[in-house]
Amino acid sequence: MTVKIINSSEAVVYLEQKLIVTNSSEFKEKIQSLFAEGYREITLDFSFSRWIDASGLGKICLLQKELKENQGELRIVNVNSSYIHNIFNIVQLHKVITIE
Repeated sequence: MTVKIINSSEAVVYLEQKLIVTNSSEFKEKIQSLFAEGYREITLDFSFSRWIDASGLGKICLLQKELKENQGELRIVNVNSSYIHNIFNIVQLHKVITIE
């Protein structure tokens, strides 16, 4: 996973091909680290992602909750995988997180 700093409050996280149980804790730690450093607008870029499991989805929801409680925002962009797109639709993630 790669992070691009946009400005003093905004960062983009480029996710790997899979956000699953084996790497979701690392993902959570990375986002929490950005939050601790003062970043309140975090964008998850799914350009390269092809697969997500319940663990990855759970971490996204948990991080959204933490950011929202602290006047932050989590956004999702570039969902190119039809599998991930369908999962997001099934759980209606667009109702709690901006998906562009």
